[in-house]
Amino acid sequence: MQKPVLVTASLPFELASFTSLLRKQSEVIPGRKNLLSGVLGVGDNSQNVVVLFTGIGGPIAKKSLLEALSYVFPKLVLISGTAGALNIQSKVGDIIVDCTQGSKTLRDQVLKTAGEAARPGFKVWHKPLHTANQVVTGFGNKTQVGQLTKAFAVDMESSDLAQTLNEKGIEHVVVRVISDGLHDNFPIPFKKYIKANGYPSITQLTGHLLVHPWKIPGVILLGRQFHAKCSGFGYILKEIIEKTVDL
Repeated sequence: MQKPVLVTASLPFELASFTSLLRKQSEVIPGRKNLLSGVLGVGDNSQNVVVLFTGIGGPIAKKSLLEALSYVFPKLVLISGTAGALNIQSKVGDIIVDCTQGSKTLRDQVLKTAGEAARPGFKVWHKPLHTANQVVTGFGNKTQVGQLTKAFAVDMESSDLAQTLNEKGIEHVVVRVISDGLHDNFPIPFKKYIKANGYPSITQLTGHLLVHPWKIPGVILLGRQFHAKCSGFGYILKEIIEKTVDL
């Protein structure tokens, strides 16, 4: 039986442009919507894919991955999703391949494929990624984290997932899309509304916006920016799987 490629992200919206490309989608564990299986391609060129939504934050992501690995035995894991820029050079929609995780051979293959698949005007960076234990937003905070860590972008799960995969001896690479620039600021105290399962409470987020309606335009703007500039990420992941992975 063909081993699947496992693709991770913290939340479903980060991979919406990718999951829309999968055929024959189903839940790996009935009733568990955070672990989905599907197929890319057709016939002899098809590839089984499993998508894991880990939740936000390193500890919960590691727990989700370990649970998934008791059901799924992947030949490769793409640690993906979004990242925030820590450098003025990067912009929303750019791709970052973490230069500190995974084998150089695999990273080189992913860099080549991503570079060929990226839309005109967007870059693919081979730079260090920092995994933070809290949401980093706003110019001041991002600049400080960038200076302290020398990282190019920031997320909240990659290093924990990569450590787990290293311990399991599973090949992996970190490839993420920049979803917010150095000057972008998320107007909601996001960490305050993350539930124990790593998912944000929609009820509490909505309540916050109802109490602070002047923040709504900022949220809408960031959402529109993400959909306009990051929608090509799904195609890039598809190309990486189809052209980089040995089918």
